[in-house]
Amino acid sequence: NVVDPEVSLITPVALDHTRHLGDTLALVAAEKAGIVKPGIAVISARQQPEAMEVVQQRCLQCNSDLYRAGHDYDWSVDGDGRLLISVFGENLPGVRPALAGRHQHQNLALAAAAAKYLAGRGAAITVADICRGVERVVWPGRLEWLPGGILLDGAHNPAGAEVLAAYLRERGGGEIHLVFGCKKDKQATAMLEQLLPLCSRIYLCSPPVDEAADPAIL
Repeated sequence: NVVDPEVSLITPVALDHTRHLGDTLALVAAEKAGIVKPGIAVISARQQPEAMEVVQQRCLQCNSDLYRAGHDYDWSVDGDGRLLISVFGENLPGVRPALAGRHQHQNLALAAAAAKYLAGRGAAITVADICRGVERVVWPGRLEWLPGGILLDGAHNPAGAEVLAAYLRERGGGEIHLVFGCKKDKQATAMLEQLLPLCSRIYLCSPPVDEAADPAIL
């Protein structure tokens, strides 16, 4: 909110930080939609209907163009595992994303749409640049593999835990030991419900942050 953007992006809205943002998708979306600025275009990922309605209303109020996943851009995966992104009527070459997890396809497509939008406004961004970005981008702490078969992930809400669980199911095989800790304002029960069925052992810990959840309660 302290910058004057060329374009604003909204990733999938999920329940998180409910104490501050609200306990429904519509309330959270209303806070997220605060990024919309008068006359500045918005590109949105796929949203639940109640969240999208809030975003659309905010864009109407601000006279901001809204570009939506499934309408103005989209993505799919071919039989060889390459990500195919179509943006504003143009099909980009298939690429192999560096980021793990199918959920990242949506994030990468959203970023590609933003890059194409900026290119259309004169930014020096080519299709080759976008493809290289998709193939090389690194996101530490999200499905990041460390030496010794350690998977590090910062999932901190039920939606994130669902994504992590889906990734673990896709990989299949192998015994999973889960090290888990979180703040007490997180939806720990909902997160653990996603992860526990996949794990053979769990180590509960107290992260070095204010208001950490008590491992005994977890």
